[in-house]
Amino acid sequence: MSIIKTFNNKKLNNGETLTISVYLIGIFLVAEAFGGILANSLTILADAGHMFSDFLAILLSLVAYKFESKPADNKRSFGYSRMQIIASFINGTTLVVISIVITITAIVRMFDPPVVEANIMLIISTLGMIINGITLWILQMSEEKNLNMQGAILHVIGDLLGFISAVIGAIIIKYTGWYIVDPILSILIGCLILNSAIRLISRSIHILMEGAPDDLKEQDIKNSLMTIKGVVDVQHIHIWLLNDHYTITTLHLILQSDCDPFNATLEAKTILNQNKKIQHSTIAVERYYPEYHINRHYDHHHADRD
Repeated sequence: MSIIKTFNNKKLNNGETLTISVYLIGIFLVAEAFGGILANSLTILADAGHMFSDFLAILLSLVAYKFESKPADNKRSFGYSRMQIIASFINGTTLVVISIVITITAIVRMFDPPVVEANIMLIISTLGMIINGITLWILQMSEEKNLNMQGAILHVIGDLLGFISAVIGAIIIKYTGWYIVDPILSILIGCLILNSAIRLISRSIHILMEGAPDDLKEQDIKNSLMTIKGVVDVQHIHIWLLNDHYTITTLHLILQSDCDPFNATLEAKTILNQNKKIQHSTIAVERYYPEYHINRHYDHHHADRD
């Protein structure tokens, strides 16, 4: 028990967990494909295809992780942080394609269910369930559960569900001869994968479109900064995610004529960083002139495009 507890508490960096996972899945992939052919099982063959995509997906996540650690340069002032978001988008897209292919193939086979070697199917799927369970456990030890890691974990969970369904299907076929259970379970797994993949794609697109965090609103930022002494108004607020854990904002502080702009800016940055968890903020400062500001129209969503 103490050994298991030690491993459960151990944290590895994302690169280490992804590397181990690539080796585990790569080795088993070959065995599964061979076993699926011998068993004539669509569930295993479909999951072998899914597992091949898992192998490529986790390899892609590993490459994206390596790229993210590269420093910023003259052409990419924010570095390569978006690489992991791009990887998660690609992973989600491949999951959608795989789930559709599995479902269509399963529907076709429902009309003429092939004979399946239940014993081989049971052995392969049990081994696959164990390998994917270990892989999922290793990935859960990652220090950072960012969107890139969520995509990799989702691939493995999809495979794990596929193997669990294959075990169930093999037992049913072995004792009842009901071969149609194989494509029925494939359809079920395909639908589960599709649902999760769509959510992953949606989140990735939101970040790539420079969307704001779900829990951070412009009005909340304005209300917080208006508590600073000497701040008359806060305008031109823009908030967006660089990746799933790094938030950026730009805004204008309108200050009274006797307000120290340096202190106001410093306090604003502190509030944004500590209270709103915004890691990078760019703040422009304007003096408040009643004759200029009272009738001024701030269309901060479009002013920069004029």
